[in-house]
Amino acid sequence: MEGLVPYLLGGCGRVEAAAVHLISDIGSVTFPSELFRLLNGFVSTDHCGAYRLGAAGVQNCGGFSVDGSEKSRLFTNRYLGGGFWISDPAIDLITTQAGEHDFFFVDVDMRLVGEVGFREEFFLSQQLYHRLMICRRVGQEVAILDLVRSASNGPFTAHHLETFGASCSILIPAVFKHCEISSQHESEARILLDQPAMEARLAERAVDVPKREREVAARVLRGLSTAGIALDLGVTEHTVATYRKRLYQRLNISGRQELCAWFLQSCQVLH
Repeated sequence: MEGLVPYLLGGCGRVEAAAVHLISDIGSVTFPSELFRLLNGFVSTDHCGAYRLGAAGVQNCGGFSVDGSEKSRLFTNRYLGGGFWISDPAIDLITTQAGEHDFFFVDVDMRLVGEVGFREEFFLSQQLYHRLMICRRVGQEVAILDLVRSASNGPFTAHHLETFGASCSILIPAVFKHCEISSQHESEARILLDQPAMEARLAERAVDVPKREREVAARVLRGLSTAGIALDLGVTEHTVATYRKRLYQRLNISGRQELCAWFLQSCQVLH
């Protein structure tokens, strides 16, 4: 198919020393910059999206931009949320190749591939002509790193890909593990702001904790002061202090930080 070129490599090969540095940054705010330091040592890249392709379609795992902006994340959200992946010929080719190969690249010339609207909206209007999709079969799914580079960098070459392929045995699992951890962190942040959700989880998981102590626990987790909790529950500050003391004694903890750790572990927010 014009504009689509699959490269079939013998495997992920040896682990490049540069890729090892990614491991210590997994889950940290410095991971994206370390990721692009590695990528740009092989193939100049402006954006990196991470997807999983399975029986249910394409799942968005994350997106990173070399300039630290949200451009790639917005791109991946629109690409999947708008259903553009369904008519993307590159996804069809990946599905075919994954039936025969465990690890391969698909080089995409965005001036030639896909419907005109799709090409213009996502790529050509931003002067992004070249796209490299790194694919590795994992069980019944295909993990895809979608690398996009500007026109000024020119097309990807077979030499670049052969050299770059040696690092993918760490690159692919590192990126997807970071996306998983980041997603967990976002879930934790959301639930700690959602009092009804916290109370529901506490009622499920902390069955030995009395209702009033669970109500105080949810408000402590939200960061309310003693006075704020008292007003919210319609009790005195002394009563709040008593419930909180009993709660901490019951859980064998000493403060809010330990309560957060107990909550996240006991309520299985962390998987």
